[in-house]
Amino acid sequence: MSLDKKSDTALIPLGISGLDEALGGGVRPGSVILVAGAPGSGKTSFAARFIYDGLAKFNQPGVYLSFNEYREEFYENMANLGLDFQSYESKGKFIFIEALNINDEEAVMAILENLLTIINTIKAKRVAIDTITSLLQILRSAKRERKLLHSLIHTLYEEVWDNNCFDG
Repeated sequence: MSLDKKSDTALIPLGISGLDEALGGGVRPGSVILVAGAPGSGKTSFAARFIYDGLAKFNQPGVYLSFNEYREEFYENMANLGLDFQSYESKGKFIFIEALNINDEEAVMAILENLLTIINTIKAKRVAIDTITSLLQILRSAKRERKLLHSLIHTLYEEVWDNNCFDG
C-alpha cells in the first residue's frame, strides 16, 4: 500500500499524541487494531484513551465492552486519569457494556449481538473489547475461537466501518 497525498487525507487520527505522528497521521477507515501486552502494560488505558479521544476530539460515539471490569470501577479508574466517560454516557455518546458474568458460548453470542445493536443505535465509530483473551477463553475451543474472532472482526468492519480497538 502506498501512502501518497490522496491516501494521507483518508487517514483518521486516533487522537493519541505521538502515535498519530508515528502512523503518518492516523489509520485507514475500517482499521481493526489489536493491542497486546502483559498484564499491567497499559492495554486497558490505551483502549480507553482511544475511545475517549474519539469522543472528546472528534465527536465520535464509542462503545467499551469489558469482560474484566465493573462499570463503576472503570469509571473511577478512568476519572483518575482525567477521562470523564460518565458525561459522554449521559449525552448518549458512550456506552459501557459490563460482561463479567459471561461463561458460555450462548452468552457470548448474546453479548456480541447486544454490542452490534448498541453500535447501530448510537452510530458508534470507535469500539473497544477488553479483553479478546477473556472472550476467547470462554469458548474453550481453538476452532470456535478462530471462527468467532473472524466473524466478529468481519461484522464489526461491516457495521462500524471505522476504527475498532481490541485489547488482547
